[in-house]
Amino acid sequence: MGKAFSTAALKALMPKLARKSDQLIDIIKNIPPKQPVEFQRLMVRFVFDVVGVGGYGIDFKSLENEQHPCLEAIQYCMHDALASTMNPFRRLVKWAFPMCKLARECNSMYSQMYSFYDMIANEIRERGEPAEDDLSMSACLMRIKDPNVGGPLNDALLSSEVGGFMIAATDTTSHSIAWALFAIASHPKVQQKIVDELKTSGLLHRIKEGATDRVSYSEIMGLEWLGMAMKEVIRMFPVVPIGSMRITAADGMNVYGYRVPKGTVVSVNVHCLNYSPLLWDDPGTFNPERWRKMAPTEQAGTEFAPQPSTKGNPRILWAFSDGPRNCLGQRMAMMEMHLVVAVLLAHFELRLAERMGGWEEALSRQYLAGVLCIDGGMWLDCIPRQTTEK
Repeated sequence: MGKAFSTAALKALMPKLARKSDQLIDIIKNIPPKQPVEFQRLMVRFVFDVVGVGGYGIDFKSLENEQHPCLEAIQYCMHDALASTMNPFRRLVKWAFPMCKLARECNSMYSQMYSFYDMIANEIRERGEPAEDDLSMSACLMRIKDPNVGGPLNDALLSSEVGGFMIAATDTTSHSIAWALFAIASHPKVQQKIVDELKTSGLLHRIKEGATDRVSYSEIMGLEWLGMAMKEVIRMFPVVPIGSMRITAADGMNVYGYRVPKGTVVSVNVHCLNYSPLLWDDPGTFNPERWRKMAPTEQAGTEFAPQPSTKGNPRILWAFSDGPRNCLGQRMAMMEMHLVVAVLLAHFELRLAERMGGWEEALSRQYLAGVLCIDGGMWLDCIPRQTTEK
């Protein structure tokens, strides 16, 4: 599956993402002037389409349909799964009263979600054997062999793989982009440095003139200030704040100096690590320039590996986990973040909407719901760039 997120695969994917980015710009331009844009939900729709186009070669057209039924079903089921985990009585009610409104609604939504996954899996299978040079997610899925039978994945396994990637890729990346826009809108000096970098590279003019599809992967990922800002965003706002769960395989295993019994679940609190003063200087401050002092760490052939800090602690950025089971899609996620932010800043100056109340007040309304979100939405004002740039 790693081939689907290789540099070659991402370079081939760039024009498709660029076209979706242009569609996003058109949607924002059609919003009445002086009306703020709710980016938290908008980015979910954008990334959902990117997953469809980039992963499976299917345009879900969620950007064109604000109430996309399949996206609504997926979002509902994710909320239900979390709510049922936090409140066991919810599961009990659905089991004991299968004809109650909650149980019937859940059955309908889960059925709709699984039917959507099956539709995608069937379309992938109908395309037949993928070409050798096809590095898309769908092609890689078709090449996977079931270790039990030695043949391709059966319908159930293929459908579950489709759904797993869709859920993993959509909410996490979309919220990361929303947080990036929030942070940049809250820090005008950082925003201006990124805009200046876009101007110097010539990308700002090309994007504004409609040449987004000719912007290359190397150009976008080579923007230093934009790259530092995106790393600082995923440090401060890790959308999967607790992860890397493992179960000890034997009694008396040593976990960071503690002896724990067999079968103990051990997890990493990524959010706490990213705010630890032992690892980071002034961790509560959004400071992209901290990354200028850090040299990249080699890991699994990716430039988004954890980075050493100024205090000498290696491999401390765990937003994508670490080791052999780190996030496969981290390179694609970072590419999406870089591209969308660059395209938006080329067209608009971003400011926090009045209803957000400023950086500190907005942060006070953040909560954990599977991913880190802002309660009430991420509202930003988008001022056309030509009215602010001379």
